[in-house]
Amino acid sequence: MSGLAGLVWLVPVPPLLAALALVFGRGLAWRPVAATAVGAVAVSLAVAMVVLVAVASGERAAPEVIWGSLAGRPLVVSFLADPLSALMGVLTTSVGLVVFVYAAAYMRDDAGYRRFFALFSLFVGGMLLLVVSGSLLLLYAAWELVGLTSFLLIGFYRQRQAPGRAAAKAFLVTRIGDLGLLVGVLLVYLTLGSFTIAAVNTAAASGALAGPALTAIALLVFMGAAGKSAQVPLHVWLPDAMEGPTPVSALLHSATMVAAGVFLVARLYPLFLAADSALAVVATIGAATAVLGAASAAAQRDLKRVLAYSTISQLGEMMAGLGAGALDAGLFHLVSQALFKACLFLAAGSVGHALGSTDLAVMGGLRRQMPRTFLAFVLGAWALAGIPPFSGFWSGDAVLGALWVRFPVLFWVVLLAIGLAGFYSARALLLAFGGARRSAATVHEGPVWLWAPAVLLGILAAFGGVVDGPFSGRPLARFLGVGTGAETANLLVTGLALAASAAGIGVAVARYAAAVAHPAWRLGTPKGFGGLAVRGFGFDQLYAATLVRATGVVAALLAAFDARVVEGLVQRAGLAVRVLAGRLRGFDARVLDRAANGSAGFTLRAAQGSERWDARRLDRAVGRFALAWRGASGRLALTQSGRVNEYFLGVVLWGGGTLLLVALVVARG
Repeated sequence: MSGLAGLVWLVPVPPLLAALALVFGRGLAWRPVAATAVGAVAVSLAVAMVVLVAVASGERAAPEVIWGSLAGRPLVVSFLADPLSALMGVLTTSVGLVVFVYAAAYMRDDAGYRRFFALFSLFVGGMLLLVVSGSLLLLYAAWELVGLTSFLLIGFYRQRQAPGRAAAKAFLVTRIGDLGLLVGVLLVYLTLGSFTIAAVNTAAASGALAGPALTAIALLVFMGAAGKSAQVPLHVWLPDAMEGPTPVSALLHSATMVAAGVFLVARLYPLFLAADSALAVVATIGAATAVLGAASAAAQRDLKRVLAYSTISQLGEMMAGLGAGALDAGLFHLVSQALFKACLFLAAGSVGHALGSTDLAVMGGLRRQMPRTFLAFVLGAWALAGIPPFSGFWSGDAVLGALWVRFPVLFWVVLLAIGLAGFYSARALLLAFGGARRSAATVHEGPVWLWAPAVLLGILAAFGGVVDGPFSGRPLARFLGVGTGAETANLLVTGLALAASAAGIGVAVARYAAAVAHPAWRLGTPKGFGGLAVRGFGFDQLYAATLVRATGVVAALLAAFDARVVEGLVQRAGLAVRVLAGRLRGFDARVLDRAANGSAGFTLRAAQGSERWDARRLDRAVGRFALAWRGASGRLALTQSGRVNEYFLGVVLWGGGTLLLVALVVARG
């Protein structure tokens, strides 16, 4: 049955229409531009809430349109209203609405505000289209739309080189994963003859899709998810993506682009459940990403880079939870992370807006000048560190509980990442807001629209545990209608998680709390392992030394081949044409010209001879003929007597003679 759930196709429409209107809305002032963008997301949130309520009451819908045909098979574009799309629709629009309100104030004085909101609306619209897609064909189109708009938003500040390089890096790295997803989608169609997500999941669950094809499709799909959700080794684009405007970072790192990969695995979860080896790969890559991202975040000195690497770590935890067979744990952590990470990025943006920098070395003591922003950052940092009763604690505990049962070794890896999260959260909080001021810049709290959205998200993060916490009866698991590995979590797992977070926080307090109290204290440059961590463990350098250098070598070889072989062939062909032209020119001069000249001479001599013959012979003959004709005329004139009877007699005799001649000819014939 459909009912109100059938409105699911309408969820992405308002932001897409707003983007179209803003593209052609030249000359619009800031206020109508902001009102159009914010209003469109608000309408989408209202529709998404209606769909959520309808789905929660048991309604399901899959409206579809036949787009065309391929090899005699219909190409169906469909939408899907189920618990997953309803949950993600509300999450994306609710977080998006708060960030859009923040962006309206943050981007007010930017000359490119209309371009920004057009792209931002298209970005959210693309993510919502991805969320409600019921076919892999439509999902892939929305997937690429999200990637394209993220490229344009990361590189929004075109007057600087760094954003452009970061945008190109994000676009190229994610294209690697997107290529895998594209091959996987095509392989699905070749195997099943359908792009419909329901058909894929049903075939995987029933065993109709099995064997090497099942594993290959699952791994190719995860390759696409790893690119968008910044999993090792395709994670290198995300730390640089913070070069875009702060609202972009807040939404990109929370409920849109980076969430797309996790959503994709969740959307095709029956496919992964049927492919055990692929699910193990998801868990292993996720755990490795979690610990590497956390270690890198612990060494950064730029606040936004701390948050960027922490996003990588949190995404790894989500993937580890999904890989452990706990769908609700992975999605619970996605919801939790979306709330506190958007909160932290908005707070960091307010600090950067006031201070003119996000360098932790020049911060300190900001809790006095920016108390409301400090409150928001505290709420977000506590949730990130996994302090109970904040949402990050419950969602992290659910992931650990699933790993404890399915992958005990990976449990300890993710536990280390949780301990590091406690360390870098407390470290960032102390360096930015604790201790004494280390900058002489005048700093003050921004307008209400800059700090209020962050505080609101922080409050939601504080109480987000009700989404799927054990004391609330795990409503998310019931809503999704799936079993969960989270219920296997025990007091030992919970105790270990608390101990890891407390240990990380304790180390940060011991290391920085007393030091930052001195105005003369300076943040040093990490060395050794810390220096390796601050460089993201050298992945960029590794790629530069291998892939980039190899690409350069191949390009140089192709250039040399072009210069020496292709260009040589072109030059030889040109030389051959010139030689042939010279030979033809000689032939023309020696043979054709001589023949033409000889022919012309012969014609001239013939004409001259004809002229002499005409003058000597023809003119004389004509003259003689004229004299003879004149004589004959005179004689004939003598026969003209003027008597008619004589003329008549002559005609009779002439006619009779003629008839006699004809009769003789006929008689002899």
